[in-house]
Amino acid sequence: MIISSRAYILVGLPGSGKTTVGKALAQKLSVPFFDLDHLIEENFRVSIDTLIREGKESYFRLLELQSLKTFCQRVRPCRFVLATGGGTLNDPRNVRRLQSLGVWIYLQVEFEEIIRRLKEVNHALLTRHKASDLENVLKERVPYYKEAELVVERTHPSPNETCLEIWRKVYGQRGFQKNEKNEATAQSAA
Repeated sequence: MIISSRAYILVGLPGSGKTTVGKALAQKLSVPFFDLDHLIEENFRVSIDTLIREGKESYFRLLELQSLKTFCQRVRPCRFVLATGGGTLNDPRNVRRLQSLGVWIYLQVEFEEIIRRLKEVNHALLTRHKASDLENVLKERVPYYKEAELVVERTHPSPNETCLEIWRKVYGQRGFQKNEKNEATAQSAA
C-alpha cells in the first residue's frame, strides 16, 4: 500500500488511457488534472499530431521538455493528477523531474489493444511507422514505464473501474466516498 499526499503521474503507451483515466481519477480525488500534451499545445500553439505527422518529433520533444520544466516549477507543492505523453519518459531529464513530483502509475495495456486504439483514432504514430514497426517503437518505451511505483493493468473497460483499482493499490481500500469538504476519502471495507 502506497499512501500519497503527492501527485499522481500517469505513464504508459499512447492509447493506454492516461487522459481518460486521469480526468476520472482527478475528479474522484477532487484535485486538478493536467495533461502534458494539452499543455504543450496550449503553451506553444502547435498541434502535436501535425508535428509528428510532419516528422518533427525531435522538435516536439524539446517543447515537451520545456513544458514539463515550467510545469514542475509552478505546481510544487500541490496534489494533482498528471497525464504524461507516451514518450515523455524517453528523456532522462523528464524522468528526474517527474520522480520528484509524485507516485508514478503505469497504465499497462496489451500491444494489440494499443495498436487497435491507435488505428481507431488514426493516431499520428501510425503515419510515421508501419503497424509492424510501431510495436518495436512502443516496446522500447516499456522499460521506462516499468520504473513506476504502481502498475495497473487496463483490463477494465471503464475509467472508473481503473480508478478504483488505482485507489485500492494506493490506499488499500475498496472505493471512493466524498466527505463534506468534497475531498476523496476511503470507503470502509464492509
